[in-house]
Amino acid sequence: MTIEGKWDQNSTHLAPKGELSWIDGDRKLGLVRSVGVIDGKVVCSTRKVQGGHVASIEGWQWKVMPGSGEDRMNRLVQGGRKVEFTPNKIFKRLDSAKKECAAILETIK
Repeated sequence: MTIEGKWDQNSTHLAPKGELSWIDGDRKLGLVRSVGVIDGKVVCSTRKVQGGHVASIEGWQWKVMPGSGEDRMNRLVQGGRKVEFTPNKIFKRLDSAKKECAAILETIK
């Protein structure tokens, strides 16, 4: 798995280090969010959207990938500044989103 992105300035110093555990919302009740917790602090989350799951990690910026919404917007911008990084990434499967979030958080241990 190749993960392309970067941490915001000082994020790696402020993020808690430790074991990541997930708390999932009850899908039957319409709670479509999962949060990743380290030492009682929410450090990442996913939410169900049409076509997949959006993941975000506090302080992390994913590189804009070809075919993403940001990439399509960049193609519309003529001569202006293009978006290079985004705080969210869409995954087809929830387990893929959680796996990548965990791998990114492992980089700061």
